[in-house]
Amino acid sequence: MVDNWHFAAMWLFSLNLIAYGLYILFTRRWKHRFVGQNDINALQKSSNPKRLHYAWHRLVYTTIIPILILSIFTGMGMYKPAQFPWIVECFGSWQALRIVHFASVPIILLYVIIHPLLARKSGGEVLVESMFW
Repeated sequence: MVDNWHFAAMWLFSLNLIAYGLYILFTRRWKHRFVGQNDINALQKSSNPKRLHYAWHRLVYTTIIPILILSIFTGMGMYKPAQFPWIVECFGSWQALRIVHFASVPIILLYVIIHPLLARKSGGEVLVESMFW
């Protein structure tokens, strides 16, 4: 029963990530959504709290995407190792693949729980709505 829910969630998760990728690609939001050199400079030198806040946001957005993709690929490697042996080989062993997959879960859960709370705290409903429209 749990495996069925996990598999259903994987499809929702994967399709949502693909839709998000297409959305930021076609709307060109990726230019302003992800970390750039100016954000790295701001994290090192800026004393403006608002600028630091946005630089940290972009850094988190940039790091969560590869973690999400990694969890999908490691999950595919665990679910269908005969069809995707190259995924298992990339990690060296079945156990290493499992460790990476299960380590990504708490990171993603923390992001999903903490991110909306911090967004509401820092900018209220206006900021949360601006993420979608």
